[in-house]
Order: sequence, then C-alpha cells, then structure tokens
Amino acid sequence: MVDNNNFSQEINEEIAAFVEKRKKSLLKYKVKEENKLIDVLMSLTKTELDDIRINLGVGGTSSLKKQELADALAGAILNFAPNWLANIENEQYELLNKIVQSETCIKGDIITPSQVDYLNSIGIVFSGSKDKEHYLFIPEELKEIFKNINNKSFKKKVLLNNETVRLATGILFYYGYLDYEQLYEMVTRIINKKEISLERFVGVLINGSCWQDEIITLEIGAQHINVVNPEELIETQLEWSKEEFRPLSYEEIYQAGQPGYVVKNQQYLQMEKFLAEKLNVSIEEVNGFMQDIIIMIMNEETSAFIFDYMQDMIAIPNQKIAKQLSLLLLELYNSVNIFKLKGYTLNELDKMMGKTAKGLVVSKARGKDNVIRVSFGEKTAGRNEPCPCGSGKKYKKCCMIIKE
Repeated sequence: MVDNNNFSQEINEEIAAFVEKRKKSLLKYKVKEENKLIDVLMSLTKTELDDIRINLGVGGTSSLKKQELADALAGAILNFAPNWLANIENEQYELLNKIVQSETCIKGDIITPSQVDYLNSIGIVFSGSKDKEHYLFIPEELKEIFKNINNKSFKKKVLLNNETVRLATGILFYYGYLDYEQLYEMVTRIINKKEISLERFVGVLINGSCWQDEIITLEIGAQHINVVNPEELIETQLEWSKEEFRPLSYEEIYQAGQPGYVVKNQQYLQMEKFLAEKLNVSIEEVNGFMQDIIIMIMNEETSAFIFDYMQDMIAIPNQKIAKQLSLLLLELYNSVNIFKLKGYTLNELDKMMGKTAKGLVVSKARGKDNVIRVSFGEKTAGRNEPCPCGSGKKYKKCCMIIKE
C-alpha cells in the first residue's frame, strides 16, 4: 500500500528542489548598467544556448565551441528581433517599453514564469539578479532595435496584432480547430486583409500561443486549449465539410477571446446556484467544477459520463437531488456550443433540424451509452408505483425518464 503522507512529502520536496534550481538559474547573471548581448549569452549554459538555437532555427552549429556558438547566436538574435517585434501583442510591447524606459531592468514578477521562459528562450529578454532579486533586462543592442522602430506606426501594428489574436481565439473558442487559411479568412472579414498578410497572421498567432495559454498552434492550423482530441475533431469537420459553421457576431467572438472565457448563460447560472446552495460546494470549487463540465460538453462527452464525474467529485445525498441535478445537467448540455457541431448548441440544432430528441444527436455522433445512472443506494419501483424520489408522481413519469 502506498503511504500517501510520504508520497506527498516526496512530491513537495521535488517541487521545492525544482523551484530552487530555477531560482539559481534566473539569478545567475548579475545585471549591469550596460549589458552586451555576447556577454549575456556567454553566461548561459550550453543547454540554454541550445534552446535559443532551436527556437531561432539556427543550424550547422553542433560542433561549435561555446564562444563560437554564442557569436553565431548573437547574429541570429539581431536578425530575428525585428521580425519577432512585428508580431508582438500589446502586453509584450508594454513590457519591452517599460524595460527600455527603466534604462536597466525591471522586477521579474511582472509576468508569469512561462512568459519569462518564453522570452529567455528566444534571446530577446533575459533574466538576471540585482540585490539578490529576479530582474528582467534587454541587452543594449536589442534596446536600440526597439527604440528605432518604436513610433506611432509600430504601436498601431501592435494593437492590430492584439485584436488579431483575440478574434482568432474567440473564433476557435466556438469551432475548436481551423487551418490557418480558414481562420485567416474569418478574422479578415473583420480586419481588412490589406492590413495583415497570411504570413504575418500566422506569425502573430504563433507568438500569441507562446505568450498566452488559450490557443495552440499546430503545423497547418490552430486549436483552442479546450479541445481534447484535435485529430478526431478534424475528421468530423471533414465529414461535415458541406455544413456551414455557426454564424458568430463580433460581440460573441470578442468576448470569447478573453482568457478563461465561459458562456455563463441561464442554464450555467442555474447549475452554479444549485451546486452552491443545495450541495454546499464552495464558490472556488464551483468555478473549477463548472469549467470542467463545460469543457467536457464542448468536446461532446456523454451526459452519463459527465454525471459519473460529478458523482466522483461531490456527494449526492438522495434521489430527489440526483433528479434535479441530472435535469439541470441535461438543460446545460443542450445549451453549450459543441466543437463537433461546428459551434452550434443542441438546442440550436434542434430548431434547425426540427427534431426534439436532442440527446440522439450526441449518441449518434459518439456511439456511446448516454444514459445517466445514479450510484447511491436507490429504491426499486415499478412503472406505475410512486417514484422513490418523493415527488408524488408515478415512477414512469418521473425518475424513470431520467434513467431511460
């Protein structure tokens, strides 16, 4: 039997060791008044230099010594910087501007650890120590490049990049995955094609996916972070290639482009309220719980599977509560935009197709049992007997409907 206390202690020790190792790495370079690019590169380990080399696509350097590799990377970074700066978002612009305006460096906790790693790994912004604290700085040569292009025209491009990423994220929130050309066509229905080429569009998305967690860029397209199985989704989209995607308003797209966005419709709020009030789930737990449920629905997991998940996470005290919760789940399920349905909800599809058996659409698409089962000790009842949940209705007109 595994000793959970010892296991937890080992995990905590491993995390603490990793944090300490990372801290030493970040504080290794002592930030100076002037920081030359070659000096900074020479302070890095071979592994750190290799990260930059790989990310910048620098080849033919495997046999070089450290000084030679640093020299080669310095040139590659200076060539790469103008192209990368053309793709940055406003948050990145503000960070770079703040560092340049500070003349030397700014505190490193202003951005997330993953964002620090990203900037370090492309050789644009580096980590160092000052007064034993973590700071971010830009080598002098790169500061000059930024200063030379930092004008009103550049700022306008940055804001366009920002809107591009937000609109692309919002579209992917509903459709899940699109190839770059499809996504470009949809975004440029809102943004004039003359303002951004397909090549720049892809570059902006790749940078955006490295900076924030909402989208993932792949070889020929991009997906939303909520997509569980992109390969399966792509296959379904090909099968439904003649069907149109759900039309989206600008407001829907723009709102969905926010980090961690969830459509909090009436059904969502009802379920949220029920969990908090009837099952005493804390607000913090409800938020995480609802996020998981929504993602499962968007990926067209069956309502039976989701209900099983809910039972694993929370105690359902009796059949009456179970019935109410299952009905709320089904109402929520029918109101959520589903990736495989090209962004439509089952309620919307029902109106379009003139069908009432909404669950049948899911069952056909997934080929799975979609029956909700409750896993506590329930009473058995005949079809015409009073329902065990205490509603006063006959079993066949009450909980039997939920089961079947």
